[in-house]
Amino acid sequence: MTRLHDHRPIVCVEDSDEDFLAISHALRAAGAGNPIQRCADGRAAQDALASAPGCAWTNAAALILLDLNLPGVNGHDLLTALRHREGDRRTPVIVLSSSALHVDIERCYQEGANAYLVKPMALEALEDMMAGVVKFWLRLATPPAPQQRRAA
Repeated sequence: MTRLHDHRPIVCVEDSDEDFLAISHALRAAGAGNPIQRCADGRAAQDALASAPGCAWTNAAALILLDLNLPGVNGHDLLTALRHREGDRRTPVIVLSSSALHVDIERCYQEGANAYLVKPMALEALEDMMAGVVKFWLRLATPPAPQQRRAA
């Protein structure tokens, strides 16, 4: 079944090449047909947030997967900046981190994360996790219509 957001990108903010490739593979194995766009560090993601309309952040991505431990600007700062932008509270943000610390989990939910997932070590477990993400966020959940941005 084609969904409203099948053509909208999944934005993955991930500095590790290995993790990004594993996440991309797991998303594809789960049947996600969306384009996958990467911001390889916190600075790239921050620049994307500040850019004019046209990047995935401002064109209502279907989903944002956000690592916390990024060089430069960290995931907490990015999540806060994203949630303070007009209209960007509508895009689901899933924190995908190696940290299982209660303080990180609580802080992310307070900052507006829709979900917090601890990265598993095994590829098979990551595939199972991403299958759940795809099933819920891209198949079952009904997203709001993309919001039109006003030109500056």
